[in-house]
Amino acid sequence: MSNFIFYPVFVLIAALLYWPSYWAYFAFSGRNFSPFKFWGVGIYNVLFGSIHVFFVQDSTLPFMGHVDNSVMGWLSLAMIFVYAFTLPANWERKRWFSRK
Repeated sequence: MSNFIFYPVFVLIAALLYWPSYWAYFAFSGRNFSPFKFWGVGIYNVLFGSIHVFFVQDSTLPFMGHVDNSVMGWLSLAMIFVYAFTLPANWERKRWFSRK
């Protein structure tokens, strides 16, 4: 697969796999928080965050094999931190553009 096709596909797949974690970050915080939900989201984040860890470390992706990570490695490095900080909490999470 050429880099011209790989870059947008990688970004799209990374965003689609992150979306459930982002949704759970707001939906399961506050009154809806429970340890079961916290651990469920945590396991999801570890599973899909580990794909980015292995990509940064070894330049390998599942179903793709070895891929040059010179540019997408930075996105994967950012995604590792994004997954790490997207966990539900006891307090209510509010979006930055929310007025309430």
